[in-house]
Amino acid sequence: MNLTYIFLFLAVLSSIFVRNSSVIAISLFFTVVVSLIQGIAEFSGIFLLAGFGGISYAFFHKYKSEKMEIRGLIFIGLGLAACLFGLHLMPGFENLQITKDLKLSEFSCPFPMYLNFDKVMIGIILFIFSPLMLAEKPLDKDDLKTTFQLFGLCAVCVLVPAYLTNYVKFDFKVPSISFIWILNNLFFVCFAEEVIFRGVLQNFLKEVLAKYFAKNKYLEYLPIITTALIFGVLHFQGGLIYIALSTIAGLFYGYTYHKTGKLFSSMLVHFGVNFTHFIFFTYPAYIAICG
Repeated sequence: MNLTYIFLFLAVLSSIFVRNSSVIAISLFFTVVVSLIQGIAEFSGIFLLAGFGGISYAFFHKYKSEKMEIRGLIFIGLGLAACLFGLHLMPGFENLQITKDLKLSEFSCPFPMYLNFDKVMIGIILFIFSPLMLAEKPLDKDDLKTTFQLFGLCAVCVLVPAYLTNYVKFDFKVPSISFIWILNNLFFVCFAEEVIFRGVLQNFLKEVLAKYFAKNKYLEYLPIITTALIFGVLHFQGGLIYIALSTIAGLFYGYTYHKTGKLFSSMLVHFGVNFTHFIFFTYPAYIAICG
């Protein structure tokens, strides 16, 4: 693996499991330096990441006690910036492409696979500036039970409709890229997306709900639903069926986080569904979908 991504991988691991600010800072320092040397990032991209860090600090710390209206405006700026980074629309980055038009089987659509430096970096920034790093605890027995139950239910509720709509077909395989795909999907893709959507967006919507609606059992799940809808829409590149499937998946990821309070739980459900899709079905979709 490219040296930049080795340091990035270590930064994610230290964020999730070590949660020591000094270790994370050292990992990020070397990640940034090596990314500049290897051309994964330019100074303009690092400057933008620093700006994103500044907005994150303002939202989670400097203006934490301000009126909700002010925090809401900052959050909108934070969310827009996160979308631009997540959709790779910010300049100054050259994400490493692992595959180009790869077909995992005769019936699968071809797809490219990237190691996304920009998206993962904002995930780390949000994780360390927000309360997530301090709140994240090891999974206990009950957390694991809940996680695996919700993974099984989510896999059925997502992959059965995907199969019935011909978005995927059964296609068992163990591709040669499985190892790098697993590392990328769990520690880069799922980490970044769960931090952004469940850790930050869902938590903020929960805060807004508590502020303006107090305790209302009918609205308890509104942050989960809203976050899932946004999560689904931002998967627009896969088409309408994919948006619907992503929304359903997002409901389960959000509910997992709601039940356990552990971001790693929602990461595991997210990864479990993706991995099941990858191994047992046409990935990323049945060839008829891509023409």
